[in-house]
Amino acid sequence: EEISKLLNTNRTYLSKMIKDSYSCTFRDFVNGKRIDEAKKLLLAQPGIKLDSVAESVGYADASHFSKRFKEIEGVSPKAWLSSK
Repeated sequence: EEISKLLNTNRTYLSKMIKDSYSCTFRDFVNGKRIDEAKKLLLAQPGIKLDSVAESVGYADASHFSKRFKEIEGVSPKAWLSSK
């Protein structure tokens, strides 16, 4: 709702545009962007705690963040980072 207001449109239209453009739901789109940002943080700040990364990208805790990360990337944040 907040984002649609910032973009001066309605929630339904914004969701449809994301679905049509990116073939995913609004929730999946946002989670993907959060994980992209988290990956940048993990690479830029070696040794950063997952709690800090989770908070920085909008997750309530490291557990929830790790679960979403694994859903999107297929591996845990630690495994992903060690492969880089």
